[in-house]
Amino acid sequence: MDMDVRTCGHLLQSCITRLSVHEGKQLHLLFLKKGLLNCAITLGNRLLQLYAKCGQMDNAQRLFDDMPQRNCFTWNTMVEGYMRTGEAAKSLELFSYMPCRNDFSWNVVISGFARRGDLRTVSCLFNAMSRKNAVAWNSMIHGYAKNGRSREALKFLRT
Repeated sequence: MDMDVRTCGHLLQSCITRLSVHEGKQLHLLFLKKGLLNCAITLGNRLLQLYAKCGQMDNAQRLFDDMPQRNCFTWNTMVEGYMRTGEAAKSLELFSYMPCRNDFSWNVVISGFARRGDLRTVSCLFNAMSRKNAVAWNSMIHGYAKNGRSREALKFLRT
């Protein structure tokens, strides 16, 4: 079976859309056998995304650890995956090791900790964010309001 990276990407996207982790694992093995994972970061990222969206963070972590190349999307997928599965400490740990962060990176941890009601952590993260965006502001307002701290939430509205 002759496979190119583009075809493999489409196959993985189909698995992600249907949350078909079983088929994704089979593709993972095929990509390893064909040596395709080392030649295209996009395949690794899509496979990582599948594992993370399906809550398979052990598989995602093993793949992440084995990836010869990583980009911001790679890191963001892991940070978001751990946050979604309730492993906020792991999410924050990975976030702290990220070589570069973008708005999405910040938004994931800020909104995640705000939803969890961990206002001390979310406040520290928000204060460390150099360029605050609407998602971060809204997450702070919602986090404080949801946790009975309406005065602080109003302060964010007035800022």
